[in-house]
Amino acid sequence: MSQTSKQSVLLSDDPPLDLRLSESELEATRERVVAFIGDVVDDAGAEGAVLGLSGGVDSTLTAYLAVEALGEDGLHGITMPSAVNDPDVMTDAERVAHELGIEYDVVEIQPIAESFFDAFPEAAADQTAAGNVYVRTRAVPRPEHDPVLRVGDEGIEDRAEAMTGYYTKYG
Repeated sequence: MSQTSKQSVLLSDDPPLDLRLSESELEATRERVVAFIGDVVDDAGAEGAVLGLSGGVDSTLTAYLAVEALGEDGLHGITMPSAVNDPDVMTDAERVAHELGIEYDVVEIQPIAESFFDAFPEAAADQTAAGNVYVRTRAVPRPEHDPVLRVGDEGIEDRAEAMTGYYTKYG
């Protein structure tokens, strides 16, 4: 897509999509998602799931729904701080784990990202490329932690990503 066509999409005169749901629609959606998480874990023959916790809305909501589906013993969190993270947000990730009563590990990913930047310095100089390095680096510890099932590895995307069409593949 050219820069011009991207701009025309973003500057469209079309009214914004109304994504509001009624209370009953929200409840039905929550029930479907909770059932889906439980079914995926059951179908995999897994005892639970591993979820990367960022402290953001996406992973927090997913964690709450996963605990509803699997119980607190059925979800294990991983926080993966780096130089680009606001320490307060990482504190939020740990707070979510504590509030849900789930166990979690902290995996420092900065050394991994730095090794990549040492090998490919041009990636460190490009904001988009550097951001993708961090996202992809965060995807590495999850399967190593639990090779059977990883909730979220297929991608938890937020509304902004869906609306702009930007998403980091393999991240």
